[in-house]
Amino acid sequence: MKIGDFAFVEYNNGKLYTGEVVKMQDMPEDRTLFTVHDPVGYKSLYLDKCVSVEVWEASK
Repeated sequence: MKIGDFAFVEYNNGKLYTGEVVKMQDMPEDRTLFTVHDPVGYKSLYLDKCVSVEVWEASK
């Protein structure tokens, strides 16, 4: 996953998030925080708390 890709995410709270990845950040304890932009706004999610992630790579 990289900035510009489109992600379909099921989070551990049962919610689904879909949007363009606009930010990725390494966090303490080898965690990755990423932010998706969807029609409602922005949502930051921890990669290790995702139940499933499907990524469509950005076209070049």
